[in-house]
Amino acid sequence: MSPTLVLLMSLSAAEVEQHDPRDTWRNNARFFMGVRSGVGFSPGGQGPSPTFGLELGIANRSGVGFGLHLIGSTNPQGLPALNIPKPAYVFGGAADLRVYIQTVRPLTLYPSISLGFLTGPAEVGGANAVMPLFNLGFGARIRFGPVYAALEIGLASFHIPFFSVCLGYEGKPKYIPPEDDEEEAAPEPAPQPVKPVRRAPTPATDPDAEWQQPPAS
Repeated sequence: MSPTLVLLMSLSAAEVEQHDPRDTWRNNARFFMGVRSGVGFSPGGQGPSPTFGLELGIANRSGVGFGLHLIGSTNPQGLPALNIPKPAYVFGGAADLRVYIQTVRPLTLYPSISLGFLTGPAEVGGANAVMPLFNLGFGARIRFGPVYAALEIGLASFHIPFFSVCLGYEGKPKYIPPEDDEEEAAPEPAPQPVKPVRRAPTPATDPDAEWQQPPAS
């Protein structure tokens, strides 16, 4: 057997031994819930379109994650190409699929794709205007204990650039890698210095005691 093959077999065996069976997608999954706000810029529109809403879902240290969003927006733009008039305001929702990429802790990056809709009354006539959403985005997420913050940029419906800021709560997973556990563990208190205790000398140990004793009769 060649030395190269022996070396590869040894490395493979070492990787299997180092893998923790608890390190799975399910045990690394975290529930999150928060608020989000952002702004979009429609080509040919008049001014930005502020957005706001809530989000919740499942995050992970690495791998696939999911999110649900409730979204509202003011000053939205219509889609004349799809015969959708300009609404006065819109509310809606979206579901997204994310792929988390663990980098240098505590930063996690993720590309995302989301599907949803926005609906509201048209400015002219008041008829319901329904706008489909198909968004491509990329985000950066930072986690500090139970709090997370994220920044996302992307294209809404392939032609509306946007960015969003998110802030919320994220739960703990069932499994925490040893290196993460050491970082999240509270530092142990510094040991207090021991103060020396001075005891009063006894007659048996005091060298001057025999001079203080009366002479034997």
